[in-house]
Amino acid sequence: MPSPPPEQQQLRSLLDDDEYEFSQRASRQAKVDLKDHFGRDPSDGEVVQYIIDALGPGGVCLVPVAQCTPPDPNDIAWQATDRRGIFIKLKVYEYRLGKYRAYIQSCHRTNYPR
Repeated sequence: MPSPPPEQQQLRSLLDDDEYEFSQRASRQAKVDLKDHFGRDPSDGEVVQYIIDALGPGGVCLVPVAQCTPPDPNDIAWQATDRRGIFIKLKVYEYRLGKYRAYIQSCHRTNYPR
């Protein structure tokens, strides 16, 4: 199995280090769509751990997706759908000079196959 791209490793490291931020939609929708998995409304931390686990060994491999037209190499998100049908889209952003966070843009159930 090929190793994940460096950006995926960076995103996972940022999530592990609690350097993340949710979009309002991602936080709200993840709690609805992961309720069955957890048996209750999950906390933001539990949703982040779910994403970390999905990015782990044997998990999904994120693919890059341009976020604007025409494509800008500085505006790339990374996305995948896990084996439970949860679509995950993440970005790395610099929130302060030299300081980065993972931005959880989407985390919801999808109707599209993996």
